[in-house]
Amino acid sequence: MQQIDSLRARILKKVKAKTLDGKLITGSMLVELAESYTQAMNTGSVPTIDSAWRYVQKSQINQALEQSLVQFTNALKTPLSKEQLKQHQKQALAHFAECTRSFDRDKLLEDTQTDLIQKIKQSKREAVARNSHEETK
Repeated sequence: MQQIDSLRARILKKVKAKTLDGKLITGSMLVELAESYTQAMNTGSVPTIDSAWRYVQKSQINQALEQSLVQFTNALKTPLSKEQLKQHQKQALAHFAECTRSFDRDKLLEDTQTDLIQKIKQSKREAVARNSHEETK
């Protein structure tokens, strides 16, 4: 076990984080880049860094959207006050911002954030209606 820890420490000390256009690339992003390059080559296209990076961005932004929505809707499983709903909404939006902070603020990111806000508002309206219905029983 000590040898594994030693090897891990040496690797982490010597290997530098991978970046593309100054943006940190995580392991999942690296896998997506490889998939994008492979897909381009398999279809006879020439892979480009820009198109591959865009593919990674879209995927990561969509994952952030889904994770934020799941986080918010999971909080709605129990009745909440309006203040608690607001707090969970802020947390979901903060999660999205954190997950997408390394990406340029472009139309895709802005549109996805707007979509997230609309979906959260819809879920919030449904939760308020459900809470009101529960209270009248």
